[in-house]
Amino acid sequence: EYRDGDNPRHIHWRSWARAGYPVVKEFRQEYFPRTALILDTHRKGRRLRLTSRPPEDPVFEAAISLAAATGDYLARKDYVVDLFAAGPDIYRFQSGRSLGFFENILEVLACIKPHPGEPFEKLSPEIIQEISYISSAVIILLTWNEERRSLVDSLVSAGVRLKAIYVRDNKEPPADLPEFVSVVDAATIRTGNCTSI
Repeated sequence: EYRDGDNPRHIHWRSWARAGYPVVKEFRQEYFPRTALILDTHRKGRRLRLTSRPPEDPVFEAAISLAAATGDYLARKDYVVDLFAAGPDIYRFQSGRSLGFFENILEVLACIKPHPGEPFEKLSPEIIQEISYISSAVIILLTWNEERRSLVDSLVSAGVRLKAIYVRDNKEPPADLPEFVSVVDAATIRTGNCTSI
């Protein structure tokens, strides 16, 4: 109902005619949840075989699968997903809410290759600042070192709600891994039994 102080421009004339008393339109701001999906691509170089096909890296493939599954989950929940993957190049893609489709995330993930160098060196402070504006992030890690600790600390100190997942092979996870980082085996991801992440 119309109350004193309501903007007369917001009067809904048809509803007033139907109800017999003044009615105003109510507006509410739509909020689209948005999250960053950050993929680590660092893998130490392996010996090259003399075949036309490079050797498969089960840990890297598990991380790609986990990123695809996470993107699918977020897309189904109507999140706007910002994908960041650093390697020789920085891949950035945004999907959700008519910005792009989940299939486009899969195409980007299919193009990503393991990188022997330090991929997070290419993430500039501007990109980290942009991620902090998103307010939540999922980061999939393949290794743990000072560079990753610095990235995680800077995101947490910027107020980003962070879910960090460390994908490991059969080795024990690093001793200095923070307790909020979930550890999951690559074999568990590849068999599809990682519902507890």
